[in-house]
Amino acid sequence: MNEEAKAFLKEKLNSGLGHDDLRREMISNGYGTQGFEEEYAALAKELGIKEPPKPAPKFPTTDLTGSAIPEGEVAMPSVLELLKLSFRRVFAHFGAIIWSSIIMIAMTAVLVFIPTTPTPLLFGPMFVVVNILSVVLTVFVAIVSLMALFYTIVLSDSGSSYFFGLQWAYVKFFSLVSLSVIVAALLLTGFTFLVVPGLAFLVYSLFTFVVLAKEDKSGVGAILRSVDLVRGSFWTITFRMITVMVIVGVISAVTTLLLSGLSDVMYGIEYGQLLVIALAILVEMTLSALMFAAVGIMYRSRSSAKPFFELSAYKYVNWLFTLVVLVVIVFAATVTWLGSSNYNGYFDQWIDLEADYDQVKYPSIDNDGGENFDDVILRRRADEAFVSGNYYAGRMGTADGICGDIVLEDKVQCRDGDSGFMILVPLSNETLYCRDGQGFKGDVTDWPSGLTCQ
Repeated sequence: MNEEAKAFLKEKLNSGLGHDDLRREMISNGYGTQGFEEEYAALAKELGIKEPPKPAPKFPTTDLTGSAIPEGEVAMPSVLELLKLSFRRVFAHFGAIIWSSIIMIAMTAVLVFIPTTPTPLLFGPMFVVVNILSVVLTVFVAIVSLMALFYTIVLSDSGSSYFFGLQWAYVKFFSLVSLSVIVAALLLTGFTFLVVPGLAFLVYSLFTFVVLAKEDKSGVGAILRSVDLVRGSFWTITFRMITVMVIVGVISAVTTLLLSGLSDVMYGIEYGQLLVIALAILVEMTLSALMFAAVGIMYRSRSSAKPFFELSAYKYVNWLFTLVVLVVIVFAATVTWLGSSNYNGYFDQWIDLEADYDQVKYPSIDNDGGENFDDVILRRRADEAFVSGNYYAGRMGTADGICGDIVLEDKVQCRDGDSGFMILVPLSNETLYCRDGQGFKGDVTDWPSGLTCQ
């Protein structure tokens, strides 16, 4: 702990804050809790502060054989006891589940109003920027709301509230993202090449985020600490984890079936589908909380495990590693997104469209040879609709339904089907400006009968 953190701790201690409140203040102000217990004990002794006696533990203090276990550690509960304690913890914090669900539902409602295909108001770079921002917003809100719930459930013994969990998740956002990517990459590698290594790492990484929340270790240090906690109890933890996952899976399958039936009933009713989505989010948050509770309870029984790996001396390496991971994520996401055929094709068409209309010189009243100004605008609208349709077809893999999913300006008409689509608009000289999926772009004199201009 550096001098600034020590000074902050002493100031808050003098103000009358207790142990748990001080710990929260250290985290919320970005100081973390590394070295907190030692410094707190030294300052409390120096200032003559006595902590009130701690309540009796709510968990058993003997192991499965009845032998006493070290202070600060609790016995690994049986499967039934684990389920009982997990459900009890979920019901005790159902308010946090409600808040987390409300945040996710609000985000979903906002995303409904963000167009998934280009529109006259969101065309070209603006459409791309809005879609990137919507993805960033979705990831940020999802991570913060879910990890705030995780923090509330896992740290329930210390009286943590959901709103403090939100603050913690916001402060630790980049650590959470980088840690998620590391764990996901290792899991994907393990499951891709050999299933068994993937399953083993899934168990060994089980306490990674609990370590981040309770021990304030991040990056590689959090993963290795999780390995420490699992060592020696691998099969015991595996059996309990699988049991909880099976129960969660069964509940999820049953509720999904019920919600599917409800969705059919609510079809056509205003806001009916949004209500079904809200219920689905509430169910998923509840089941997530159940998993969090089980992991937090199992952590209690292993929290005093001695570290085999010690990375405290490599704090700056962890920070550098986190930064590198974030840079790689942004780079990979950008290359993948811009390199995809859908968006790349959209950019190319949009650039061509802009180039075409940069050459257009809007005629004055005296310009007898120039095209009618209204016709120039109509051609532009038709071209915008065609580019939007091409983007839709590339994203969905079919042209069927294009006309219902793109915005058509006044007088612009559209036809679609399995074999392709066509955009056309009548001009003032009684001809039609037409574009189709076969590459035709120009004026025709007769109304086409199919999905091609000629």
